[in-house]
Amino acid sequence: LTYLRQPYFNLIHMKKSIKILVAAIALLISASAHAQISVGAGYLNTSLIDKAGAASENTNFNGFYIEGDYQISLMDDFLSVVPGVRYSMGSTNFQGVKWSEQYIDIPVMFDLGYSFSDRFRLFAFTGPELSLGLSSKMKLDGVSISMYDVNQEEYFGDGKYRRFDILWGYGVGVDLLGFLRIKASCDSGLLDRVNTSDKTTTHRNLFRLGVAVVF
Repeated sequence: LTYLRQPYFNLIHMKKSIKILVAAIALLISASAHAQISVGAGYLNTSLIDKAGAASENTNFNGFYIEGDYQISLMDDFLSVVPGVRYSMGSTNFQGVKWSEQYIDIPVMFDLGYSFSDRFRLFAFTGPELSLGLSSKMKLDGVSISMYDVNQEEYFGDGKYRRFDILWGYGVGVDLLGFLRIKASCDSGLLDRVNTSDKTTTHRNLFRLGVAVVF
């Protein structure tokens, strides 16, 4: 009897699996039907914060960013998940030395908002970001130095500057006219960028203000 029942139970299990798969595909198609692509750019300010006990020192970079994202609606216009990719560049000058940096970021934001009409929506967002440094260079008297390669006491004590960072982002924005998006955001660096043996820490925080076109 057990042998005769086994194909029957396998058939039921297979039917249930097919139903679950079909439901998952339908949900994905439904979410994709409400998805939006946006491309934008804006102003970027980066603060590299060194702390040693109660003392701290900030190095501020000014620059720009370019980004694209894919907003997938989970609950109409109320809740969405927004993966994206971003390129950013910033630079600073101090005592005749120019320091410039470039990054590529992969944010995954969770968007919570409310549409007052088809032409006006307010929203807030938060989520993690993976960040990879493409370049970090200091230039003095025409000589360029990669900060990822040096390991000298005059720059980072006994540590070395790391390329990789994880940040947590949060911000607010508004959608206007059905195609224009304006948003402001802050990102807090979660990783110590310099692996020194002392108690000094180096974190990277960002502020962005920009506009995007929604398709």
